[in-house]
Amino acid sequence: MRKDEPTGQRFASLSEVARHITGAHWSGPRFFGLRRGEGPPSPRPAQAPAVHA
Repeated sequence: MRKDEPTGQRFASLSEVARHITGAHWSGPRFFGLRRGEGPPSPRPAQAPAVHA
């Protein structure tokens, strides 16, 4: 089975899903951005290398 395939595992709450994904305790609604202005930090976009003339 590939890592990205569903396992058929059921979770009792969004918090359990977030814990399964991250390995850390999260508020489920906060992790999934269901509360305004909250959620896991977004990855920072890659910075383009500086061009020196």
